Amino acid sequence: MAIPRYLVAVGIMFAVMVLSGCAGVCPPAGMPQPPGCGGTQLPNLTSPENPAVNITMPVIPMIPQQNETQLAESRYITKYLPSQVPIIGRVEFKNIEDLPLSITVMAWGEGIPAKPSLHAWFKDQQRKGAQHYSGVSVWNSDAWKKVSDLPPELNSSYATGFDGEPLYMQEDVYLNFLDPALQDYLKRGMKEHIDAGTDGFVFDEVSGTSDAVMIGSGPFDNYSLAGFRDYLKSEYTASELTQKGVSDINTFNYRDFLVEKGYRSAYSTGDFWSNPAPFRQDYYTYLRDATNSRISDLISYARSYAQTKSKTLVFTANADPLMRTNLFKFYDNLTVYVFEHEWFAGWRKDQGSEFTSGTPDIPAMKYARSLGTWAAAMPQIMEMNHFTDVYTGSRFFTHEMAETYAAMGYYMYFPDVDYVGIKFDSNRSLVYPFYNLVRDNPTAFLNLTTPAEVAVAKPFNVFDPELGAIDGAKGFSIALYQANVPHDVILVDNITSQYKVVVTTGVAYSDAEVEKLLSFARNGGTVIAINSNFATRDENNNPVSRASLSGLKVNGVHTLGKGKFIFFEDDLQYRIWAPRDPAAIKLLLDAVEQSATPNSAPANVTVLPYASTDGSGRFVAHVLNYDFNGKDFSNMTDVQVKVKLPEGYSAAGKSLRIVSPDFAGNQTITFSESGGILTFTLPSLYVWDVAILE
Repeated sequence: MAIPRYLVAVGIMFAVMVLSGCAGVCPPAGMPQPPGCGGTQLPNLTSPENPAVNITMPVIPMIPQQNETQLAESRYITKYLPSQVPIIGRVEFKNIEDLPLSITVMAWGEGIPAKPSLHAWFKDQQRKGAQHYSGVSVWNSDAWKKVSDLPPELNSSYATGFDGEPLYMQEDVYLNFLDPALQDYLKRGMKEHIDAGTDGFVFDEVSGTSDAVMIGSGPFDNYSLAGFRDYLKSEYTASELTQKGVSDINTFNYRDFLVEKGYRSAYSTGDFWSNPAPFRQDYYTYLRDATNSRISDLISYARSYAQTKSKTLVFTANADPLMRTNLFKFYDNLTVYVFEHEWFAGWRKDQGSEFTSGTPDIPAMKYARSLGTWAAAMPQIMEMNHFTDVYTGSRFFTHEMAETYAAMGYYMYFPDVDYVGIKFDSNRSLVYPFYNLVRDNPTAFLNLTTPAEVAVAKPFNVFDPELGAIDGAKGFSIALYQANVPHDVILVDNITSQYKVVVTTGVAYSDAEVEKLLSFARNGGTVIAINSNFATRDENNNPVSRASLSGLKVNGVHTLGKGKFIFFEDDLQYRIWAPRDPAAIKLLLDAVEQSATPNSAPANVTVLPYASTDGSGRFVAHVLNYDFNGKDFSNMTDVQVKVKLPEGYSAAGKSLRIVSPDFAGNQTITFSESGGILTFTLPSLYVWDVAILE
């Protein structure tokens, strides 16, 4: 493992301590150890001319003894290492040996509301050099365990079940986010944090009390029931409601309706999507929409108040950027995205479609960048059960971090979990070199763009439960990534002439979005559209017939102007994303590779190429190893990579160096360029190497 840069500074500090006789104080693991700390005893020093004559050593002046406070401070981090590349965190590391895990943003910070006396924690983060985003839990910001723990102003602000009993979520009281008293409470807390100097807010549990519908426990509080009554009024006619058993919508109470009609048991125990209880999916949709509105209101309040203080805040949430649907409208108010990614989703294991090293988060990172912002991913906490031992789990963390940063995203590492019955401790020292690589090599991450000829494009509007556009964006992107086809993940509106191929699917398209696709094809591009329900609804989710697509939505290749429109009636997006059907993936890749050429690397090796945007002429290729043997990633040797260079780019006069978490410094290697193809061979590849041509 490479010795971290901070050792130069702290080495002097420790030398002083040893010389002054400070017992029990030793350098961090990985540093040269003095006698008494496991190091080698210094030999007797004698004159080379006369071995029997001892050399007289200079007198070292006595250094004043350090007091206990100074000694304690020397063992703890007081200032984070700076980094030009953002490093996002969710937990605090205090001990000096964890200095390589220094962050620039504490994105999962001190929760609100909190008393002013508690703000010392986030102020400490800022003093150390990190921005701080305060946490807003939609379920329970203060982790109250019992109703009796609630403050007086919230003594009835909790979600309730069929019999008025309080509901609990992850062992905490399940607060009712729709209760105005809780909204006021959170606003006061946000105001307090703004006054104390927070840099932003992160929202968690953004589905609110709708999760109670999913598990069948409720919620049946007055705010939810009254709001749902108004929702049904706006969604159904009186005759439609009568047909569903509602005689008077003005006095309708959903909880009483379920009990009187004999649906209580079905609501509580049945599958959500096939549940016979009337209006259950409507109730879920209403609660999600209502939660969206409340989150947006809190953001508007905080943003407006911050403006009175001449402060601009960052707003984020536990939200995958690709998951913007009609149930996540508050996304439009977010600045960045910080979310739990399911590398090892339980549903994949159940149906046998797991990725051996986890489902790549590449699509989300690429999409966030296309929006002009960034995303940071962390492992979904329940996935810690997947890890069978500390080493393998820790190695997965390093691979997840490499994958995320290689895709120009950011990774949030939290090594120790002891929550809701899940306990896992990782080996932090394995992660240190990965943070050092990011911090020491900003040119491998900053001012770069993908030289992509292919774009995966999704429509702006997606309406739950028809998530084909999202599943397609993820599945198509991962299939292209694994085939080493450089690509972007973008909105249809952002298609440009840079691309040769656009792959798309989805139901709800505006006329302008459809025209964007057709115009791209007419001007020489290739559009690959998938699924018979493609563009059958407008941007408001209303059915629509489009004359412009007449004759094109038939299996096959259609000439359109100077380009092509390729259509697949099958639901390839599902087959590629969920079961990972090899035949479906081949159909996609064959269609793409008619117009775009993939890069070349050995099996289970992926390459993410980038060209600089700062005029330096730099070219960067992140190379990742996906050859996982069940315990660890295989150590490959002589890994030959062939990458297409951007049009007009020349490697003449440049040198190629390799940086990696597996060795210190740089390694310069030879390369060749022919016909716009850069060829080089990595001496070895364990998890992640970065080739920088400049």
